[in-house]
Amino acid sequence: MTNKTIGIWALCTIVFLLGCKKETLPDLGESNAPIYHLKGSLNGDDFAFDMEKSDISVNYGVEEINGMTAHFGSMEATNSGEKIKISVLANEKRVINNNFNVFQDQNIPFLIHEKGRVQFDFGGIGNQNNYLYLQDKNGNFVKTDILEIPQFGKININAVFYDYGNNAFEFAINHGFQQNLLLAQFQVSGESDTLKLSPIQDNYIDEWYVDDILVSTKALYKGHIEDGIHVIKHIVMDKDGNSAEAYNLVRYKGGKNFWTMKMNYLPSYEFEPYNFGRPIVSVYKNNEWYSTDLSIANKTNSMSVTNINVIPNENENKPLVGFDLEFSAYLANANATDSIFVENMEGRFYLGLK
Repeated sequence: MTNKTIGIWALCTIVFLLGCKKETLPDLGESNAPIYHLKGSLNGDDFAFDMEKSDISVNYGVEEINGMTAHFGSMEATNSGEKIKISVLANEKRVINNNFNVFQDQNIPFLIHEKGRVQFDFGGIGNQNNYLYLQDKNGNFVKTDILEIPQFGKININAVFYDYGNNAFEFAINHGFQQNLLLAQFQVSGESDTLKLSPIQDNYIDEWYVDDILVSTKALYKGHIEDGIHVIKHIVMDKDGNSAEAYNLVRYKGGKNFWTMKMNYLPSYEFEPYNFGRPIVSVYKNNEWYSTDLSIANKTNSMSVTNINVIPNENENKPLVGFDLEFSAYLANANATDSIFVENMEGRFYLGLK
């Protein structure tokens, strides 16, 4: 696992707005250049999208990619059906001093999905691992204490402990999105039938949930807990409204803390732990999507972004952020049976911020 140093703070900020909608672009004033324009080559053939062409439509907004927020913009040639889409994963702190934080550097590495392997540890207490069943992608519960994670994102997990009952407990792991700035991780302790929760950093607005019930908005929580397995969730928020969350499971038995679950990454795979702010480029061609995040060949590739500015749509309050870009990258299809090479792509593009 490699540690990723956070890049230069925001090159571009805008007023915080959210959402998504296909829209007519705002009036930018007199200009001979089209609003969106891209040109380069695709597998050696010329590849261009230009707003001066009447068959080009655009879309922009905010989306979720594997449970993580991303800004996106796209262009489609309505005659041929070809599309190009650029998504940029939102930064860990999307807003700084009431301004939107979009790009943190001029050269941004592509997000490349990498596997992870997590083992759930109960400290050997009561042979709890022997009774743990995790839900697989087919919806079946399988006896295992190891979870294979195929892609980056927010991974929702359902677990059953058959020495306790048949109820499933749901929690989440953010794979590849390690918290460096907003730390929601917490410590669990307790005496007798009392649960104590404390954050590892205490300069946030806190929300504590036990089994999806809000129990406190103070930094420290202390309260009665019944015997059983409980899902603990901690949400932290800063003054700009940025938020993060962390989960854990605890079991109380016989009126005392029996175990607190730990989630440990195994050294089976190396992966980039910090993917906030990274771009993904997708191309739809021949009735199939190709994407940069599915090609390991992009590990050394990045996107250059310059001349960043905000385009406010004052009439409907739906802003865009515009930037010049330049990149070359490999794009693979979903089942990794085919790939294309986009070379020397350059132009001006816009992402939606609502």
